[in-house]
Amino acid sequence: MIKALKTSLSVQVLTSVALVLVFLCYVIVYIGSREITKAVIDQYVEAAYHTARTARTYLNPDHIADYLTADGGNHPEERRQIQSEWQRLANRDSQGVLMIYLIQTEGEDYGRIRFGLTVVHPSLLEDYPEMVLYPGGTVAKSGDAQRKAYAEIYQGAKYAMVVQPQQWEEDHITVVIPVKTKEDRVAGLICVQRKMEKLRTVIYRHAYKVLGWAMLLLAVILYLVLWGLRRWLLNPIKAVTKEISRFAVKNSLSESKLGESIRMSNEIGQLARAIDTMEEQTVDYIINLTQVTRKQEQVQSELNVARNIQLSMLPTNFAIRSEIDIAAIMDAAKEVGGDFYNFYTIDENRVAFIIADVSGKGVPAALTMSKAQILLANFIYIAPDEPGALAEAVSYANFQLCRGNDSLMFVTVFAGVLNVRTGKFTYVNAGHNPPLISRGGVFEYLPIAQNGFLGIDDKAKFKEDSLSLLQGDGILFYTDGVTEAENCEHEFFGEVRLLDALNAHVVNAKNLSAQELIDYVKNQVAAFVRTAPQSDDLTMMYIRYL
Repeated sequence: MIKALKTSLSVQVLTSVALVLVFLCYVIVYIGSREITKAVIDQYVEAAYHTARTARTYLNPDHIADYLTADGGNHPEERRQIQSEWQRLANRDSQGVLMIYLIQTEGEDYGRIRFGLTVVHPSLLEDYPEMVLYPGGTVAKSGDAQRKAYAEIYQGAKYAMVVQPQQWEEDHITVVIPVKTKEDRVAGLICVQRKMEKLRTVIYRHAYKVLGWAMLLLAVILYLVLWGLRRWLLNPIKAVTKEISRFAVKNSLSESKLGESIRMSNEIGQLARAIDTMEEQTVDYIINLTQVTRKQEQVQSELNVARNIQLSMLPTNFAIRSEIDIAAIMDAAKEVGGDFYNFYTIDENRVAFIIADVSGKGVPAALTMSKAQILLANFIYIAPDEPGALAEAVSYANFQLCRGNDSLMFVTVFAGVLNVRTGKFTYVNAGHNPPLISRGGVFEYLPIAQNGFLGIDDKAKFKEDSLSLLQGDGILFYTDGVTEAENCEHEFFGEVRLLDALNAHVVNAKNLSAQELIDYVKNQVAAFVRTAPQSDDLTMMYIRYL
């Protein structure tokens, strides 16, 4: 229940609105309090200023020096009369005067003051009997606020004001006015202090009144906002949520459209009508997707059958002769590919080896591959054991591949025949990657004659080469899917990296079997490519003469 309340949109919106209104109430109370405080302070200052001007009327500016002494100097009686009148002013409770005193500043920064006449309200002495009044002539230091006020007076201000806490608990306001001579020179300063108790009472009363009205207004606004939210926002959103939840489960159109139940012209109404359109389009999409998926599954099934047929055309029995160790692998980039390898026994002494790569990938390449594999296997099988026969067999296969090749699919081929009795290896390279031969455990690229591709020129002639294999020698055939394997940085594995990997200290062709060497190269390519997708068919075949 508590969790549901926390996640309820109405609760969240109501809470947000309440917080905003509370903040606004705080701002109103704060601003109102500041304004009333300023108004009351102005009133207090005006009353204190009036008292100070009244006190100034009793002074003779030319006798200020006598007033600043303890005994009144040359005018003691005049000083006593002024003090009596000031005391009468201070005793008026309605004025709220705490203290009236006469001072004179000393120093350019007004950092010291000399006290003269001083009177206080009797209640102040009763409440604070430990309070010490400076006698006339006493010099004391002035604070920063006082110095600032004194400076304003000497700069020509009519009066200055100081608001600060006193040494006793109550705050007070001090109004300072100048006492000027006939020459308009400031001879002294009259200071009148008033207590701020009444000011606080007025401020608090105003704040409580504003706060009470603000809370009442908050309650009314919250009720109206919640009513409006439920009518124009929350209920329509609940209807939208309910319909979306229903559609997510059933994936079917409802009996009545959402836009008909939410007849609103604002964004929510537009959302409801958009959901109706989305549901209709989604249902149509699901129907179409189901049909497309069914067709794709049928195509995928046919491709799987084609892959199985293609793999069945590759030889799986690698132990065809005891004189040679054979291993091969073919990984298609798609379900079917254009690479193939083949090996078979021609007669009691000769074994044929073929590896080829058809241009392109997928079904067209697989069809061309099947045709090329059959033609090459047949022509090489019937070729006699004599010089030039292998090149002639490749030429016959090329002629047949060129016929009806309107799509201009071409094939790179490396075909070889090994006489297991003598070790003679005869080969023809038709535009294919050069194999690597291992002699004494060291690999190097096999020298090859420059011949063209199969399937392009039906009159092309091909040259054959031959070499002798010794026991322990081996030949690695591969397609460009090995050297052109690409990593995430778009770098190719390359022929140099392939040669370095084979000649690394972990590879010893004399000790590794053919299958172990194929697995090693495959792992090296996989480590280089890492997570990059396979871009081409990868085919390898390794034969080792025992």
